[in-house]
Amino acid sequence: MKLARCPVCHTHIDLLSLVEDQAGRDLLIEVAKLEGWAAPSLLSYLSLFKPAKSDLNNARALKLLQEVLMMHPHRKLLSESCDATVQQIRAKRVEGSAKPLKDHAYLKSVIETRKNDYHSVTQSTVGSIQATTRQYTAAELAAQQQEHFNKLKNQKRAGN
Repeated sequence: MKLARCPVCHTHIDLLSLVEDQAGRDLLIEVAKLEGWAAPSLLSYLSLFKPAKSDLNNARALKLLQEVLMMHPHRKLLSESCDATVQQIRAKRVEGSAKPLKDHAYLKSVIETRKNDYHSVTQSTVGSIQATTRQYTAAELAAQQQEHFNKLKNQKRAGN
């Protein structure tokens, strides 16, 4: 079943090939559960683990995604930390000084430095955070995503 065309190479994306193995199915399920504004940031971060001469294995990508989601319950903090990590690692790669990531040490340090920005999340709130069960409307998701992208643009402008 043809899902769409790749925006880069324009080949057909086959939905059946995406779920060919168990890890691929599980990865697709985990990504589908993510908020619309968080998924691009987390997936961009996972791409930093891709080996130079091969693709990132679905099982490894699933494991990495699950590890990242367990790092902190505040998704906005995770998303923004992933964005910052991606920007900095890609800048190092342009200079030729960065290799594929092996662990989450860099992301952990970014989360630690940004954690104070999210200090309003108290321990009692953190204890009560559970998997998102609320169904957002398309308009709410679009607004959240637009807000996130605007924030990224402003950060990029401030950095230039």
